Amino acid sequence: MSIPHEEGLIRREDLPKMAAGRSIDGMTFTWLDGQDLDILEPILQRHGWVSPNPRLSRALVVFDSQNEIIGFSVFQLVPHVEPLWVALRYRGMGLAEQLAHQMVEFLNSIPIPEAYVIVNNPHSKLLAEKYGMEAINRPVFYKRCA
Repeated sequence: MSIPHEEGLIRREDLPKMAAGRSIDGMTFTWLDGQDLDILEPILQRHGWVSPNPRLSRALVVFDSQNEIIGFSVFQLVPHVEPLWVALRYRGMGLAEQLAHQMVEFLNSIPIPEAYVIVNNPHSKLLAEKYGMEAINRPVFYKRCA
């Protein structure tokens, strides 16, 4: 288990020896995954961030020359629900509502902390609001990768 430093930084002296990563002016970049991500918990909690799923996440962590965490970037596979589509001839029959309802039931039955929906039409916005989803009031960026 990691120990918080008096300045709020975390030491990694308890981590098993890992392959040396890139180093810049005494800083070492190291990939962590699985239970090793637990070392990030105090920082995540302090900022109110959701803990990454250790089976679906990997973090690039920067340590200084004292082996204290000075930065990190986390790659996470986050539950994301879309698209929702109904054929034109079946629209207006409640099919989209039933799809949304059953999807929400599924999401509530599995151990996930949060899920996201990208809304691209007014009806999807209404469905998201109906099920208690909140609009994010911060920029969200998108990039299609190769």
